[in-house]
Amino acid sequence: MCAFFGFFSLSPLPDKAELPDSIPSSASLICQRGIAYSQDLKASYAAHGDRQLLACTEPYATWKWNLEAPSPGREDTPAEKILLRWERSGQLASVMNAMNGPFLVACRDPDAAAIHFLRDPLGQKDLFLAPAKDGVYFSDRLDTLARLPGLNHAHSPQAVADFLSLGYIPAPRTIYENILKVPGGFQATFSRDGKCSLSPYWHPKFAPAPGPHQWLEARKATEELLLHAISRRTEGLDRLGFMLSGGIDSGTLLGMTRRLLPDMPCQAYTVAFSEDAYDESSLAALAAQRQGIPLKVIRATPGDFSRLPSLLAVAGEPFADSSLLACGLCMEAANGETLMTGDGGDELFGGYRRYQAMIHRHRIPRPLDPLARLAARAAVALLPSPKDNRSRLANLVRGLGTFAKRPLEAYAAFQQVASPALRDALLASPQHPSFLESWKEELTQERKLHPPLPYNLLDLLHYLPDDGCRKQTIAAIATNTSLVSPIMDREILDFIQRLPIDFRVTTRETKRLLRSLSQEFLPQQATSLPKRGFGVPISSWFRGPLANTARDMARSLPQWDAKHLLNPQKVLAVTEEHIQGKADHGPLLWALFCLRHWEENTPR
Repeated sequence: MCAFFGFFSLSPLPDKAELPDSIPSSASLICQRGIAYSQDLKASYAAHGDRQLLACTEPYATWKWNLEAPSPGREDTPAEKILLRWERSGQLASVMNAMNGPFLVACRDPDAAAIHFLRDPLGQKDLFLAPAKDGVYFSDRLDTLARLPGLNHAHSPQAVADFLSLGYIPAPRTIYENILKVPGGFQATFSRDGKCSLSPYWHPKFAPAPGPHQWLEARKATEELLLHAISRRTEGLDRLGFMLSGGIDSGTLLGMTRRLLPDMPCQAYTVAFSEDAYDESSLAALAAQRQGIPLKVIRATPGDFSRLPSLLAVAGEPFADSSLLACGLCMEAANGETLMTGDGGDELFGGYRRYQAMIHRHRIPRPLDPLARLAARAAVALLPSPKDNRSRLANLVRGLGTFAKRPLEAYAAFQQVASPALRDALLASPQHPSFLESWKEELTQERKLHPPLPYNLLDLLHYLPDDGCRKQTIAAIATNTSLVSPIMDREILDFIQRLPIDFRVTTRETKRLLRSLSQEFLPQQATSLPKRGFGVPISSWFRGPLANTARDMARSLPQWDAKHLLNPQKVLAVTEEHIQGKADHGPLLWALFCLRHWEENTPR
């Protein structure tokens, strides 16, 4: 049973009310006046009259309150702490904003005659909801809700379209029409008539703090905040593992942790690839060697593709970030050890080159924009199609493509698995590009933000919770691994948003603050190279050892595409284009495999 699962009735029930018939009889659940929930070490329950609250948190989520004395006669659990502060302030949002790290909360609000579900701001935990008769099922795992008896398993065509565009399904959608995913930093509220509304209780605020900002002061403050975040997340641990990508984020955390806890037994893990453009294991080895800890190198091969189904089974829906496989390999090698990751470094500290591209894009005077787009499209048309996403040609095409599109479309292109035109050609029934509409609306409300802050906003609201954190959560559940991610500490998040954007990224340098701190812990090679991460060389794999696997996927589409989502002829065409080297469709083929897995294993 997952850590966070149960049923919340829309109205309070007597103490001995029976569980809904649809809950599996084998589930060991606790029933408390209209809420049935699974018992887990990280879940706690509290009730004051008709006000009920269930919290699933990490120990450090309520660290600000830990020094306060508990109320007499009441158990000092996270749920009790949250409920007491909610009653005192009358504002649930302000209490949630004082919490830190991953958390999920479900509560009954008698004042509003409603039940609320809340997910941590950066989406480090997943939260799925399935409305039912007289109540709502909730879980941190989509596959758990999908297996509930009697659930309507109608799929969402728009979710499939968004998946083929982005490689993930953006919240609040899931692959199922009748199950929603609570966005990070949002509150889902169900009234007693069963109607649901979504509202943010947290939103990024990029307004600089009053007074001048000094680089050295900001650097010192960042270092202190990171040390505090590491200290909170390592309290009580007797050993620790590190997932090293060879880059700045994980290497800096390793160095700072070793400075803070020099005697703690540590082990590092990294993934190696035979393709040079993807392999950073030598840099990870230098970082581990400098800190005096052993490094285990896991060599990824096309044969590891067979591990993908077990990871996707946990996801419960199509998910196509290829680095999920590399993360899963690392966590599997850790064998249950708590792992520290550098997640959030790119989003909080400005690590993506797309931010630099968007700064350049917005420097074009508005009257010249149509001419610039026309010239850029002509230049792209003259270039051959890249064969790999990390080649110099691919970087050139992406750079020119930034100027060939309108700004929001240019930003989206950095993440797209398939262009809008290709996506529509692949779908049997093309859908409207709704995710771009919601992004446009969000940016319209932030007109005064200086580039690249609008796109950093979108990453914090969508890419980080729906892709970055989601892949780590999937891999961690599949391998029974505990993760700690100090960079996503709430105090760091709040602090970094108040700094000038050029303290994080300029057209010449990304991750300026982290890069400055990293020089103490990493070799010069690691601090000067561009970001790579744990991406998998899927383009070369699908032209080589997995070519026949790709052809089989395309040719068997009529058998596995039971919902008739795709155009068989177009899938065959893009598969052959890729294998023959005419275009790079590696990420798209990976996404189609993930969709095939869901189709073949989804409940009917």
